[in-house]
Amino acid sequence: MANQLLITILLPLAAAILMIAFRGASRDVIRWSALGVTLLVLLSSLSLASTGLRVAPEGDAFAVTDMAWLPADSGVDVHFHFGLDGVSLWLFVLSAILMFTSVLVSWEAIEDRPALFYGMLMLLTGGCLGVFAARDLLLFYVFFEFTLIPLFFLIGIWGSEDRRHAAIKFFLFTLTGSL
Repeated sequence: MANQLLITILLPLAAAILMIAFRGASRDVIRWSALGVTLLVLLSSLSLASTGLRVAPEGDAFAVTDMAWLPADSGVDVHFHFGLDGVSLWLFVLSAILMFTSVLVSWEAIEDRPALFYGMLMLLTGGCLGVFAARDLLLFYVFFEFTLIPLFFLIGIWGSEDRRHAAIKFFLFTLTGSL
């Protein structure tokens, strides 16, 4: 189950790299790929939710992966620690639902650079899922800051009027606030 959680987080990140790398593909191929990936992520998150309700009914963490990045004797005890509990599970599922509907809503609206748009949406998907599954503060911070990059481009390129100013404001305020 821990592998399923990691695959659910890493699948959209891998899809984003492929979409951006193969940006010459047709708009339909990119859209259907994004829809397929977000559907797989949604189904996997729902599977994790149903398993979590049976395995950890008291809200204990499940699907846990815990590996040391830096050992404790180095002075900094940093772990690659993912898992889901009672609260993060539902935020994880809601993020998957939101990203699936985002692909559906943007289906006909995105005509300019669809590979970049859906690639950024996939990066955002992986980042959001990572934020809610992170059980280490540094890992949470890395994923939270990582979500700012695709959001900056999504707002700055495909936003409405005065989008560049809004993207810069969003990025600076969010980055400053999180530091």
